[in-house]
Amino acid sequence: MNRMKRYCPNCGTPITQQAEYCEQCGLALREEHSLANSTSVINGDEHAQLTVSQTGHTNQALEKKGTTSSRWRRAFLDPSTLALLISNVVVIAFALDQQWDLITLLWIYWAQSVIIGVFNVFKILDLTHFSTNGFYVNDKPVAPTEEIKRQTALFFAIHYGIFHLVYFFFLVVFSFVGFWQVSAYSAAAASVLFILTSIALFFANHLYSFLHNREQERKRIRNIGGVMFSPYARIIPMQLTLILGVFLVDQMALLLFLVLKTIADVITHVAEHAQDLPSV
Repeated sequence: MNRMKRYCPNCGTPITQQAEYCEQCGLALREEHSLANSTSVINGDEHAQLTVSQTGHTNQALEKKGTTSSRWRRAFLDPSTLALLISNVVVIAFALDQQWDLITLLWIYWAQSVIIGVFNVFKILDLTHFSTNGFYVNDKPVAPTEEIKRQTALFFAIHYGIFHLVYFFFLVVFSFVGFWQVSAYSAAAASVLFILTSIALFFANHLYSFLHNREQERKRIRNIGGVMFSPYARIIPMQLTLILGVFLVDQMALLLFLVLKTIADVITHVAEHAQDLPSV
């Protein structure tokens, strides 16, 4: 039986038939490997093999479509998702009970966003098998090496850290001289104990999520670029609130922020971890 030569479909580098990723550009090759094996020329009848291959890939696509919704349902019911939802609900209850204003909540969610960034650094460093498909350093494709993993974690930590330093500055300005100037009543009502408890609750939640999903993530071939950029989606509600809050009264802004933030938290968490669940 003759085998067709195999090349990376992304960068054209020659690769072995058994390779799971391209050593030059990091493209994950599992599906491409299956296609290459099924299109091998047997007894000169390549057309028959291609037909079988196309049918097989159609069935695989249908199976994948069927399992995606199942993964999302299970991810919604996963303990880490429920813990995240409970954490948000508890903080909302604290906010209503203590009559927090929007800026107090923004400080708490800023702290949560920092916590997410810290754990994302550990996620990047904890990657075992990963892809660098579409990931470039100095406009050049890179291989999935330990050095690239460390460089990516460092770059993310610096970029994400600077981003949140800027937010820190704006929150300080808004707290004392801006639109959401803290009143004496709200400052007194925003109990330090409840604020620290809320932050500790989010820390415990993300620590649990990291440990709970760690084994499943290690079994996946994650794209390192996707892992690096995923936390940024969680701060979109904060950005929208900072912009729209100027035009809204406090109650409307608070309601908008709580709804957007909770929905974004749950959806981004489920979207990330649904891929980790095995199909059934």
